[in-house]
Parts: sequence; structure tokens; C-alpha cells
Amino acid sequence: MTRELSLRNCQARRRVDTRFLARNVRECLRILEVEFELGIRVVSNAEIARINERYLQHHGPTDVITFHYDSTQASIPDDVPGAKKMISGDIFVSVDEAVSQARRFRTSGREELLRYAVHGILHLLGFDDHSARDRRRMKKVEDQLVSRLTGRSRRPTSKRSGRHG
Repeated sequence: MTRELSLRNCQARRRVDTRFLARNVRECLRILEVEFELGIRVVSNAEIARINERYLQHHGPTDVITFHYDSTQASIPDDVPGAKKMISGDIFVSVDEAVSQARRFRTSGREELLRYAVHGILHLLGFDDHSARDRRRMKKVEDQLVSRLTGRSRRPTSKRSGRHG
């Protein structure tokens, strides 16, 4: 059984509640019943913009970028008896974007960071948000998980740019 989580605050400008984030990410992974080797890095807008430009050829900052390292086991259907889903990857989340979006959605920066981590986990599980239909499906699951983790009702739906990877 693999359950390795590395969560690091890689910026110094803003305070980050890493205990809250780690505890809720672990609970999310427990709810989803997945094994994992997962790295989550909280970074600044400047750093996520560099990653975005270097690896995705997109200009500027974004909220979350996900890198898959082994997605072969993540796509195992739920109806296979005894099959364990395994995700492996790194998720980079922008604390600056989280603070900005938290103001917009009247939530906290730490809850917004959690939302970004959940979003990245869903990508590692094979969810996609390129089409409107896929985006609605992913957003529904994301909202349900974040609501369950925080005990709060869903935030208002937005027309987010979806520039993350």
C-alpha cells in the first residue's frame, strides 16, 4: 500500500496553513479510495508562470498545474473487484491566485488552495476539463469533495478561464 504525500510551501510571501492542506488532501484521497505518491507544492505566481511557460507553453500565471507520472493504474474501472487505483504526480498551486480567487468567491485562501489540490487530484484520476461537458462533470465532483472536506456549501459557480493543466 503506497500512501506518500509530500506537501511543501515553496514561497515566503504569504503564510500557508500546510497542516490544514495536508490533512484535507489525505482525507480527500481516503474518500476517493486511491493509493498515491503525490507531491504538492505551494508556489508564487511568478513560479507558476515559469512552470506554465516552460512545460505548457502558456504565458502567465494560473491556479494549478498537474504533472502525471504514472497514469496507467488510475484508469482502472470501479467495477473491477479488488483493484486499487494508484495516482502518481506533482501538483503546483499558486497561493497568489488562491488569495485573489478567494476574495472573488468570498472564501478563504486556504480553502481555495484545497480546491486547487482537489482539482489536481481529479486530473490525476483521469478527469479532464477541456470540453464544457467534461468541465461540468469535473466541477461537480470537485465541489462535492471540497464541500465535504470543509463542511461548507459550494462556492458560486464561475466562468473560470480553465487555463490550468
